[in-house]
Amino acid sequence: MIVSAAAFSEYWQRVHKRTRDTVATIPPDRLDWRPAPGELSCADIARHIASTRRMNIISATLGGGLYPGHDERLGATLDQLLYYLDATNAEISNRLAGMPDAEMTEPRMSNQGGPYPAWNILLAMIEHEVHHRSQLAVYLTLIGIQPPALYGLHVEDLRQ
Repeated sequence: MIVSAAAFSEYWQRVHKRTRDTVATIPPDRLDWRPAPGELSCADIARHIASTRRMNIISATLGGGLYPGHDERLGATLDQLLYYLDATNAEISNRLAGMPDAEMTEPRMSNQGGPYPAWNILLAMIEHEVHHRSQLAVYLTLIGIQPPALYGLHVEDLRQ
């Protein structure tokens, strides 16, 4: 259970940086690449991550956040995608800065139903982001780009 909005916000900044670094490695000419027809593109994943951040932070702080979609109007170029990620990060930071710690345990409705304690929605936000960041890392690998190392190491660097 998370009991401090400030402590969560501090951790969140590191999650945001890792996601931003991963998105920043997408070659601009591969933003629309997808592994198969009907799958999300690299840009779709980046927009989806940013959009679900917004939905989840609104759910955690106010209740009832809505998913704004992941279409091109939210960012078509790499610079626009990074701007959208940074904007949703700023919104998260601002909302957490104004959130009293006591509200972490208050029930909130989310797009997934509920009610859930606010801390639970925040944890789900991180789990969702990491899932899609990993998906994007696989996409990058498939197009021949090495994704950023996690904590300074790639899995190939580990020895048994």
